[in-house]
Amino acid sequence: MAIGSGSTALYTFTTAGLGLYIATIARNLAQAALLAILVLMPMIFLSGAWTPPEAMPSGLREAMYLSPLYYFIEMGYGILLKGAGLDILWDSLLGLALLGMAIFGLGVWRFKRQF
Repeated sequence: MAIGSGSTALYTFTTAGLGLYIATIARNLAQAALLAILVLMPMIFLSGAWTPPEAMPSGLREAMYLSPLYYFIEMGYGILLKGAGLDILWDSLLGLALLGMAIFGLGVWRFKRQF
């Protein structure tokens, strides 16, 4: 499997876990939509897509590591613009994998606890 499709699958896994976690907190669809906005907007702002990480204060730069979109964009830039391979992007792939397992595990844990 190419690194591009693998990183996309891993990002999809991570965001599915985030959606599962949000669904376990919300009581109805409207609450889930509002919670998704509350989670996704900071995730987009902390991804580095709109504002470069170098222009952010140090506290926000450290908070960027909690955004799965940050790792996905780093890998996307590396693959598409630089032609980087796994030897260069392994740290972003590992960060996304660890974050994905933590988020998905938390979502599954909350889901099991409800039933």
